[in-house]
Amino acid sequence: MNAGKEMDAAVAEYVFNQRSGEVSAYSTDIAAAWKVVDTVVADGYRLQLSGGKTWQARFYKSVAKTLETRAFERSGSTPAEAICLVALEMNGGI
Repeated sequence: MNAGKEMDAAVAEYVFNQRSGEVSAYSTDIAAAWKVVDTVVADGYRLQLSGGKTWQARFYKSVAKTLETRAFERSGSTPAEAICLVALEMNGGI
């Protein structure tokens, strides 16, 4: 799935449980993508973001009382796209 209206609608549905109404440009506007980050971080995850030509977004958290780490990672052409892709993966959107 590429950045754009389709991805934005999927983020609204799978990350924010919003099925109708106006949808923000989560996958192309970094300010809107930070709302996605805020939602995921509220569930105890941390964000690791790196890149240049290709961007990597990784949400991770340690599982209580174990050495296990739960992590999800995706790549995108922009930070916003990478953030949205990984958030969709975490929430069953892709």
